[in-house]
Amino acid sequence: MYVYGAEFYKQRFEGRGKVLNVLSFVKPFNVMLAIMNSRAIELFEINQKETFQMISGCNVLVYISTWPFDISELSALNTEAYDYCIVKLHPHIQQFKEDKGDNGRFIFVGTTILAEVLISVLLENNNQLYIYHHNSTSTIYLSEKQHNIKSIRNIALHQDEYNIIYKGLKPAS
Repeated sequence: MYVYGAEFYKQRFEGRGKVLNVLSFVKPFNVMLAIMNSRAIELFEINQKETFQMISGCNVLVYISTWPFDISELSALNTEAYDYCIVKLHPHIQQFKEDKGDNGRFIFVGTTILAEVLISVLLENNNQLYIYHHNSTSTIYLSEKQHNIKSIRNIALHQDEYNIIYKGLKPAS
């Protein structure tokens, strides 16, 4: 099995009576994403022209949801301060009733799209991103030093396991 953070997977799962052949990818995820970006956009069915073309040069809140997802969590994020609020639903969420209110400023993105690909598309459109998440490993290779990423905030209550993964995967500065 190829994973990012092979040492974490070995430490976490091998002691449970499972024998894992855990291997690490050669290139960091952000490098692979840059190389494969056009294929990833096709694979994850991101229709840029219809969905994201209108979002260009904007201040965008990207909320990577947890599971289960409670829409009231967004109320604490001062969503009025952003041109758009894009909610990337957690992969375990199979059904979600979208609220089309707020003049189309809220966009809910399906579970088949990787958050990393979504963020890449938004950055290509020259948006200023403010990213909020709950222990999402999708943010590991992102940095506030990157062009147009204004902030990345982990708003999860319990971050211990995430911090172990983050420490093991974060590239040296």
